[in-house]
Amino acid sequence: MVAIGAWRHIACKVPLRYHPSYWALVFPLGMYGVATFKMRAVTKLDQLEWAPKITFAVALTAWTAAFIGLVVQGGRAVSNRTPSPALVVDHR
Repeated sequence: MVAIGAWRHIACKVPLRYHPSYWALVFPLGMYGVATFKMRAVTKLDQLEWAPKITFAVALTAWTAAFIGLVVQGGRAVSNRTPSPALVVDHR
């Protein structure tokens, strides 16, 4: 996913803008992190102690970026909105 994203936004110069489909990328990262945590707990492999921490950090970073994009786009949409003529009241 990272390689495809880098190719799309760096090599093809597609601007990085929020799109709701980014949530479809965030969800698998979180699920992978939970699965890694559970696998490490079940197998008791001390060598994998670092893996859940890294996957959690990556998933949290991706979730935060997607959420910030959502808030910024929502704020822009609200500030750029013009009132409907039916809602404008003339107080003459």
